[in-house]
Amino acid sequence: MGNKIKVIKIGVNSDPLVVEIAPTLDEMKALVGGWIEIVSIGGGLDLCCNEEGKLMGLPPNVALFGGQDIVAGDCFLLRHDEEGEAVSVTAADIKKYVNKGRLRAL
Repeated sequence: MGNKIKVIKIGVNSDPLVVEIAPTLDEMKALVGGWIEIVSIGGGLDLCCNEEGKLMGLPPNVALFGGQDIVAGDCFLLRHDEEGEAVSVTAADIKKYVNKGRLRAL
């Protein structure tokens, strides 16, 4: 797992940006500031957020599923392969989520 993958970091009050990380638990935890929770948002795309973000009182960041849920704190998007391993986001993901400025909802 020495290879880096591209993820889309979605910081609170900042535009989404592409960063490269090693697909390890430690690096993923560092991006969200705590234990991670992975939420499938469809089409092989996953959102990783701080599992305790709401309990910690982190600021709201992204609305999910038509506003049915809110992600609190920094989060990031990545993909998974057929075996469930973390892989890079695609060029289409980057175009859709990064080049449009601040995300409001997924």
